[in-house]
Amino acid sequence: ACCFPTSKPAVIMMEPEKDGRYSVVCYLHELAHAIGKDERGACKWSINLFKRMFPNSYNALEHDGHLLKKRVEKVE
Repeated sequence: ACCFPTSKPAVIMMEPEKDGRYSVVCYLHELAHAIGKDERGACKWSINLFKRMFPNSYNALEHDGHLLKKRVEKVE
């Protein structure tokens, strides 16, 4: 995904994930860029908003660097 915040209005371009769905966190991240946040601010803002609005979905994810990914169940 990417954002072109200098175009008026700002343009956000996204591609679907492998399962054909779009990532809400990714959209929120690009929206944060559209409203003027830098990379660190966009990460912080998008993750915190997602956590507040979708707590159950957030709890099913794990941090991988500055990304959130679906938690992989380990089979023993």
